[in-house]
Amino acid sequence: MRNTLTSDQVQVLEGYERIFTQATKAAWCSYPGKAAIAKMLDVWQSLTGHPYPYKPGCPNCLLNLVRDMGTLYFAAKEAQAAEAAAKADSLPAEAKTEQKQASVPKEKKAAKKEQKRPKK
Repeated sequence: MRNTLTSDQVQVLEGYERIFTQATKAAWCSYPGKAAIAKMLDVWQSLTGHPYPYKPGCPNCLLNLVRDMGTLYFAAKEAQAAEAAAKADSLPAEAKTEQKQASVPKEKKAAKKEQKRPKK
């Protein structure tokens, strides 16, 4: 039994982030559809090793499923963000400047060069 979602499972569940937000923050959710419920149940089964106690047609069961999956989803997203931040912090100074330079579009670089040049 694992406690966190894998990156593949997070990608599968990304399309349902709005529904997860509704369920975790406002304690309600709209019906996500049979395919979404099937994906959530499959992810739960692979994560915990046992089936989720979900009964079709039970709105409380649906809310509990989406709320539990949302909690796991947001925890995994936070862990991925923290891991990415830690990885960025551990880079040497040269790699950080190269990474910043790669992220700046060429138009912005050209505009900065034009501003720095004195006009004759």
